[in-house]
Amino acid sequence: MSNVTNNEKKRMKKQVRNLLVMICVLIVLGAGLALLIFNDPAKKEPEHSHEETAGQTKLIDCDETDISVITVNNENGSFTFYQDSETDEDGNVSLVYRLQGYEDKAVKEGTLKNAAELFYNLDCIKVIGEVENPADFGIDRSVFTACLYKNGTAKEIYIGNAAAESGGRYLEIDGVIYIASVNTVYTGAVNNLVDGAKLNIPKLTKGEGDGAEEYSLLESLKISGEMFTQDIVLEYDEESGKVFMTAPMKTEVPQEKIDELAEDFASVSTSSTAVVNPTEEELKSCGLDKPQAVAEFVLNNESHVIKLGNTEENKYYCMIDDDSSVYLVVKGQVASWAESGVMDFHSPTVGSENFDEISEIVLTVNGKSFDIVNTREADENSSTDEVEYYSYESTVNGQASVYEECRWLTKYLLEAAILNTDEEVPAGDAIITAKISRYEGEGVKTLEIFPSESNAKYIVHVDGVFYGNIRNTSLDDFFTKLDDFMFYAN
Repeated sequence: MSNVTNNEKKRMKKQVRNLLVMICVLIVLGAGLALLIFNDPAKKEPEHSHEETAGQTKLIDCDETDISVITVNNENGSFTFYQDSETDEDGNVSLVYRLQGYEDKAVKEGTLKNAAELFYNLDCIKVIGEVENPADFGIDRSVFTACLYKNGTAKEIYIGNAAAESGGRYLEIDGVIYIASVNTVYTGAVNNLVDGAKLNIPKLTKGEGDGAEEYSLLESLKISGEMFTQDIVLEYDEESGKVFMTAPMKTEVPQEKIDELAEDFASVSTSSTAVVNPTEEELKSCGLDKPQAVAEFVLNNESHVIKLGNTEENKYYCMIDDDSSVYLVVKGQVASWAESGVMDFHSPTVGSENFDEISEIVLTVNGKSFDIVNTREADENSSTDEVEYYSYESTVNGQASVYEECRWLTKYLLEAAILNTDEEVPAGDAIITAKISRYEGEGVKTLEIFPSESNAKYIVHVDGVFYGNIRNTSLDDFFTKLDDFMFYAN
């Protein structure tokens, strides 16, 4: 190699360089040729639309303004909704949808508007193509949904099973099966499109300006139905400003119960619509041919009727006022009256009078008489423009007595707790009779306490009508206190 001249070395290096350049050119040309071969359109396999995702491809080419009428047929029945327009006070026109035959109902118009997109803005998730047996996809060509457009043309869509892999449903349009998102309106029942019934009774107002106050007034309530062996009637007494149960017995209703009833009646809201315009058979199946419970009431000058039928889980089938539809209402919204008995409306004690309200009470106990007469005189030093205070004195059978002692004797009698309202015939004459008069209010209230067949309780009558039962031990304090009054006895 040492004999190689410099010129030869230069020639050899040039040959090697040229060889490397040729190799690089061949590599680039080969890559380009391969790219052309593999991307030749003539060599590509044809696309199979039933295997490839179509993306958001619009299947029906029209605008919302083209829609006229849409008819829905499915396993739940059939119904029709149609396009209409509304003009607001500013002259703006908007498209709305009406449910045919239900124009007098509160309909979910927004839901109908969204559902109408099936016939003008339907996007395809996947194309399946033409198939031999559409039934394999849940397609029943006797059950269809159709749209009539304003130009007189129509389009029918057959809706099939849910396509689990995509979240859409199979549907057939013009003989081709697709997967697309389908509004539940097309697979549901018409009652899902009718809003639930509501009662929203405003409160009354008394006073003006900053002194104005809101309040509720339950003027009357009658509860009846298959669940009740006897009607329960409540009435407002304007003179006393109190609500009394007048049937099946007379007693003052606790204010807490009145407040609960007023609150519940003022804001009844059903959870869903069960049946729209029911047939007699449907009413019977809901238990509303013979309602389980009925409330007829007047609250804040508004009269309403609520009827309850059978139960479904934690709800009652119900009807409200003259609305012919059947709804579902949660039990908790009506429990204050529908699931209450006489005792829930009953005064918890034998009497509700405050001793300071009583002008006279004539007691007859085991043949002995005690005539307690109270007098009152306005206390001008303590009274104000808003509240008037009194000083009180008592006599028993005409003899001066201690007012507070008379108060305790009366208190032990009137505050005896009612045990129950299971009526039975007294086992003898009254052992206690109390005739009560008040400073304000006409008439005398007569309270009678009788022995029963059971030595464990007494029977109470008010104004000659059964009122309830009390434990015999509940009068122990009364009899003990009465011993202090024996020297007054006649």
